[in-house]
This record gives sequence, structure tokens and C-alpha cells, in this order.
Amino acid sequence: MPRYEHKPYVPSAPRAEIPDIGHSVPGNAGVCDLGREYGHWSADSPQSRICGQAYH
Repeated sequence: MPRYEHKPYVPSAPRAEIPDIGHSVPGNAGVCDLGREYGHWSADSPQSRICGQAYH
């Protein structure tokens, strides 16, 4: 007699629309400023230097 394998119910992932923000965000200017302000990066921190190299 074959064994019945119980498979748990897995709901499908909810669908969400991702808004197009390409026009509302002007480039990447300010990304590092946000990190320094809200991430509390000091000007000479590794995070600040890496951000500066990546976005400027």
C-alpha cells in the first residue's frame, strides 16, 4: 500500500506593484548624505568613502 505524504499548504506570495520612481529620484545625488545623516556615518568612515567612490 503506498504511503500518503502530507504536504503542508503553502500560500502563494502576495502580489505587489512596484512603483516606478525613476523620474522622482534625481540620480544618486544625496545617497551618501542620507547615509551620513541617518546612518550616522562620519565623513572619514569606510561607509562614507565607499559611498563616495560608488556614487560620485
